[in-house]
Amino acid sequence: MKNNKNSQQQPSKLPLVVAIAAISGVGTVHALQEMSDVELGLIDGQDGLYVNAEYDSATINRAFWQDKAGLSTNAETTLGAYFDGVSLNPTGATHSTDITHTGKLHTTLNLDIGSSGASTGLALKSAFYFGTLKANSLRICDAAGAVCGNSYGGFAVQSQEDVIFNLTTRDGLFNKNALMNVELGLKNLNLYLTQQASGGINNQFIVRNFNFNFAGQGYMYIGDSTETNPSYQNALVLETRDAANYIDLNRVTDVNYSGGSAGGTNPGLNLDIVYKGNTGTTLTTTDVSNPVKGVLRLGASGRATNASMVVKGVDGRNATPANSILGAAYSAAGTAATGIDGSIAGSEGLYMRVRADFTKNDA
Repeated sequence: MKNNKNSQQQPSKLPLVVAIAAISGVGTVHALQEMSDVELGLIDGQDGLYVNAEYDSATINRAFWQDKAGLSTNAETTLGAYFDGVSLNPTGATHSTDITHTGKLHTTLNLDIGSSGASTGLALKSAFYFGTLKANSLRICDAAGAVCGNSYGGFAVQSQEDVIFNLTTRDGLFNKNALMNVELGLKNLNLYLTQQASGGINNQFIVRNFNFNFAGQGYMYIGDSTETNPSYQNALVLETRDAANYIDLNRVTDVNYSGGSAGGTNPGLNLDIVYKGNTGTTLTTTDVSNPVKGVLRLGASGRATNASMVVKGVDGRNATPANSILGAAYSAAGTAATGIDGSIAGSEGLYMRVRADFTKNDA
């Protein structure tokens, strides 16, 4: 990682005579004294925590995600999705929502904690602009990353504006009985899978202008073993419980809008899958000379109630592999595993469940 603005401070050399003079000039010494909230409030920066990091670019040799998988031999193995040659660079256009950052890659975090006397609340505001996150190669490898299959191609995620996450709680962070407000803005993201055809021609499978943009009010907590719904046990739970709670999927302004019937906005949940041939090394969805071709588009906007999202780690094995989440592993000859470690999902995995009821006419 580098930052062109960073400068190295030279070691300072203080003559002994100056040090002695400074010490002799000290009159009286006072012990540290406690400061009241009012006194702290009069000092800039004491009302919360603010972190801002800017950077020009970053490179990572290899990044990976590992998971367990069952085998037909009734044993488990560790597989990993390995991303080689990873880099972060600014996107060509400047769409950062914070004018103080312009086109710089940045991470900002603003945290405030306050109390009403009876309860303590938290307010978190964060923004992340990573430009273009690109991996030259995506492969499935063994646990050591030494034995790998063929490359699936290059992979990239392109942010065209800040990713935001805001959270406000009224009584603690994971209080099952205290309301909280949350906002998540994944807006105008482009995802590229670049593969090379015969003759060295690159073609791309693209998810264009992906949005998952919502704001809502409800409850966030960690479910324990007393939960009547088994999926809530040992999980991070976000849910609405009555008509006063809600989730709004808010429409998003299209930063590349050039005319159309939607007034320059896309759904709050937007999945626009397109294809582009003979792309070379470029990562763009707005090339007029080589336009993308539509494959599938799904979207949703509006208010939802009776909503929940559950996220947790999961052991996907079953003593009878055929009854496990993804079933049993099979050999090339068609023989099914019979032991618990022959479950395809394996002993380590990620579980997520989302549900919601949409209202009519924004009611």
